[in-house]
Amino acid sequence: AVEAWSDESDHGSESDSDEDALVASIEAKKRASAEKVKVAAEAKKREREKVAARAKALEEYQDQKRQEDEVERARVEERRRLGEQRKQQQMQSEREKRDQLRVQQLREAERIRLQQQAQLAAQAEA
Repeated sequence: AVEAWSDESDHGSESDSDEDALVASIEAKKRASAEKVKVAAEAKKREREKVAARAKALEEYQDQKRQEDEVERARVEERRRLGEQRKQQQMQSEREKRDQLRVQQLREAERIRLQQQAQLAAQAEA
């Protein structure tokens, strides 16, 4: 009976050590799995941060581009406005020159008419 009991206790301790090994194996697997989950979560977090950084950089680029486009549109509008203003001034100047020429022609015609009138009056007296 003692032999049987000692055999059972041997089996029991083997069983205990098998159970301990099994528990240790399960715990190691759990730790490895938890580590994998942690590593995957960190990788996802880094990827999200990269995506957010790219999105921010794109937004900043688009804002800068929009500002540059607005400045360019303002420059183009200013050039167009100045060109229109120069054109108006040139047209006004041309009108004034034509008007001055017309006044000169009218004065010359009036002078010639008066001169002819004076010659006719002188001939009539003579």
